Amino acid sequence: MFHWDAHSVLGNLLERGSVYIVDMKSSAVLFEWAKDKVHPSASIIKLQVMGACFCLVDQGALRLDERIVVPQEERVTYSLVSEMSQSEYALYDLIHLMIVLSDNTATNLIIDRIGMESVNQLCRDLNMESTVLGRKMMDFDAEKEGRINRTTAFDQYLFFRALEVGDYWSANAIEAMRRICGHQKDTSMIRRRLPENIVVLHKTGLLDDAQHDVGLMQTDQREIFFGIMLSDSQDMLEGFRTIGHIGELLYAEMEAI
Repeated sequence: MFHWDAHSVLGNLLERGSVYIVDMKSSAVLFEWAKDKVHPSASIIKLQVMGACFCLVDQGALRLDERIVVPQEERVTYSLVSEMSQSEYALYDLIHLMIVLSDNTATNLIIDRIGMESVNQLCRDLNMESTVLGRKMMDFDAEKEGRINRTTAFDQYLFFRALEVGDYWSANAIEAMRRICGHQKDTSMIRRRLPENIVVLHKTGLLDDAQHDVGLMQTDQREIFFGIMLSDSQDMLEGFRTIGHIGELLYAEMEAI
């Protein structure tokens, strides 16, 4: 157990944040604050979209080399795929872009291919009771209708624990998902104050009023899950700095042991 004070960790975002930190080897909870608080998932839900894809690959219902066409009407914002002229991509490349660059068009193409229900079934299978995919990315009409994507820090721990335990997906699928998460390009949050050589397998999520980062931090001796979710935060930079501060604290604790 880390001897952290929630006020000093979360500062002004104490009532708006959730933090859950677990040693993956011993399953010991090292720190928790409001781990079951439900947040808008932002792009964190893309982890479960990826997980559902690899379930279907394991079942033989999907191939990673399948070519997915990009219709013009499906090109949304915050997407490299939308900006490129390429008309189709291999499914694996779309998964990679979805996680590493949080590409929204790639995500929506995958959701269209596998269906929302396959994602929500994965969440039920992993007992992620508060996690739901209710709409595609950038679908503001669905959001107005009350169809939202939501999750908790604890639910995201259950997802990464399933990657660690290894009895839900094949070994090849787990290796691929871990590799993809390790290629994350967003360094604005947990990696904000970390040395470049530390291994972090993670996914970030960002909305105008929400900043999230969840995943695994590794040293030679330890692998620690972190789930940090901040909602109703009007100052995006404050959210980035808060998550970066937690990352710095976590790294210092890991190095000290």
